[in-house]
Amino acid sequence: MLIMSMVFHTVTIAQPPSSSQVQARLPKGTIIHGNIPYNNDTLKKHLLDIYVPADAKGKVPLVVFIHGGGWIGNDKYADMGYMPNTVSAMLNNGMAVASIDYRFATQAVFRNSARLQ
Repeated sequence: MLIMSMVFHTVTIAQPPSSSQVQARLPKGTIIHGNIPYNNDTLKKHLLDIYVPADAKGKVPLVVFIHGGGWIGNDKYADMGYMPNTVSAMLNNGMAVASIDYRFATQAVFRNSARLQ
């Protein structure tokens, strides 16, 4: 006898932090440019935030920060929760940070991604 069971998971989608919550995680005076679209589309997962050091004058190095999650979870704010010292260190050392969101692997179509010969 074949017994099949299905497990249904309830997914809770967290609300993104408010701008004041983001600011509280960054060094004082950090300039935030939030939710900048990229990739010339309207996907909510194609947004990035840029954090600029408070005392930045002219051009500064830019670190593109790609959040963890194995391409299947998290968002551009997730790593700030458990890596605030890393982001702060970059800003305190004169680097700007671009934190990006991206479509998850389960939502994107990858052409020829696993072509077997």
